[in-house]
Amino acid sequence: MTFQEHLLERLRIWAIPIGCFITITYFSVHAIFGEHGLRSYFSHDEQLAQLLVEKEEISTRREALEVKVQHMRPGSLDPDLLEEEARKALGFGRADEYLVIVPKSR
Repeated sequence: MTFQEHLLERLRIWAIPIGCFITITYFSVHAIFGEHGLRSYFSHDEQLAQLLVEKEEISTRREALEVKVQHMRPGSLDPDLLEEEARKALGFGRADEYLVIVPKSR
């Protein structure tokens, strides 16, 4: 048996295990780092948690606005709230009042 024949025989023996190893490695890398892999799953999980927190904040603000709107309807008009909103919108105050302007944070 020559060296070339010996080398070819070795390659035939190892071809299937090496091919299986390469295939398993390929799919493992894509299962972890691919578009739908584990890293993507965990980043989507974190993003979902952030969006749920944001949803709760928005729901709280919406409920507060709904209460304000309810108090400004003609059937249940709150004069204090109406005056407060008019002052905010028009920027007016009484002569005996001090106006403190607080900048919005955002």
